[in-house]
Amino acid sequence: MFSAKQPKPGWLAAARGLIPSRGSLAWRLTAWYVATSLIIVLGVSLTLYATMAAQLRSVDDQVLEKRMLAISDLLQQEEAGSFWIAHEVTEDIEGPRQIFLRVIDGAGVIAQETPMMSEIISPSLFPAARARSGALARASVRASDGRAFRVLSARVQTGSGEVIVQAAADTSLDEILLARFRHYLAIVVGAAFAACIVIGWAVVRAALQPLNRITAMAREIGPKTLDRRLSQQHLPDELGVLAQAFNAMLERLQKAYEGLQYYADNVAHEIRTPLNKILMGVEIALMAPRTRSEYEESLEQQAEACRELSHLAQRLLFLARVEHNQMSLDPEPVSLVGFLAEIQEYFEASAADAGIVLRLEGDPGLRVGLDRTLFQRAITNLVANAITHSFPGSHIDISAHQTAQGVLIQVRDFGEGVGEEHLAHIFDRFYRADYARGGNSGRIGLGLAITRGIVMLHGGEVSMESAPNHGATVSITLPHSAIAPAALTAASA
Repeated sequence: MFSAKQPKPGWLAAARGLIPSRGSLAWRLTAWYVATSLIIVLGVSLTLYATMAAQLRSVDDQVLEKRMLAISDLLQQEEAGSFWIAHEVTEDIEGPRQIFLRVIDGAGVIAQETPMMSEIISPSLFPAARARSGALARASVRASDGRAFRVLSARVQTGSGEVIVQAAADTSLDEILLARFRHYLAIVVGAAFAACIVIGWAVVRAALQPLNRITAMAREIGPKTLDRRLSQQHLPDELGVLAQAFNAMLERLQKAYEGLQYYADNVAHEIRTPLNKILMGVEIALMAPRTRSEYEESLEQQAEACRELSHLAQRLLFLARVEHNQMSLDPEPVSLVGFLAEIQEYFEASAADAGIVLRLEGDPGLRVGLDRTLFQRAITNLVANAITHSFPGSHIDISAHQTAQGVLIQVRDFGEGVGEEHLAHIFDRFYRADYARGGNSGRIGLGLAITRGIVMLHGGEVSMESAPNHGATVSITLPHSAIAPAALTAASA
């Protein structure tokens, strides 16, 4: 069974493996800086070294090629050439950079060569001469005495036949020069490595100073100092964005903390009233002997207070389950206008007692998938709220239509209305203001919060538009997915 060949990790992956992913950020940044700088320095150094070595080889090749051309010219001369060839092959035998020359005839016999050349560098060390006359074959070899040579072979056509010319240049001086260059490069790379560590650490520490200031400011923020904000002055752009995001988070935390305090205060206030009723009833009952009917009356009052507490607890539990997505819907296809007509009929009597007329309009064929019990509670809260705050002699409009955004349900009244400053919080738990609506929830500010929770469970949104003494319009928008499909509608008809 064959497996795919895994690609080898590159230098970046290898470097990432050497640098720890945890620990000090300053150390990691310094390590990346030093590693990157060292790679660049090494790359430049190796490039310079390779360039110098190539340049030295090029100089040697040019010298050998020039000597080979001189030998080739002499080989074309029948009589005087032999004398001058002997002179040519011995010309550079002395000196720090020796050049050896050899001429081999067509039979493979050495015709001319520099003295002692065969003992130092034999013909077999030279590359094979190319078949084409005048073509040069070059190589770098190591002679029997350990010295390095740059060698060249070429075929030369003469009047008496083809010969092979071999030329070799002692490159020991080149090796000495390259060795010194390597030594200096090692010093430079070592010094650069040490300098990169020092400079990198200093640069990183300086660059992280703003982050340290942010950390120090963040440590000073607590429950009693949530109103503080991080200063964005003199911060780099990236840390400025971080500070801005942190300040936005503090703003949300402050609002949530204040909301929690407000919520706790309201819960304590709402619980205190029925508890005081229970406590007072018990104390009065214990003050003196009473008749059976008096005890029953006292117990009934205390039971009513207990029912108030239970009702409050049930509503708070319902809201908590809604906000934490712990409730499941049981949707069914419902004729929306018929559904609203049932609610209208339920409130007809109470609305008439208040001198208010309920009006309903909508598309009779519009059917949506709703949890009937829950959604009835949501609309009931809105209608009861509208009746409570409408002016006598006015009317309340209930409507349901399909729009480009989905399904729009509205409850509009003509009464006290709500001030603009309250609209942003009108659906919060326990929120009450001069004109804010408590709904049919015992006037403790949970009715609209429950309505919003139910609408959100159905994937919709709820909003209010209002102005003092100009009434209010509560709009519920359900998504297109809430509209019952034709097959489902026909099956349920």
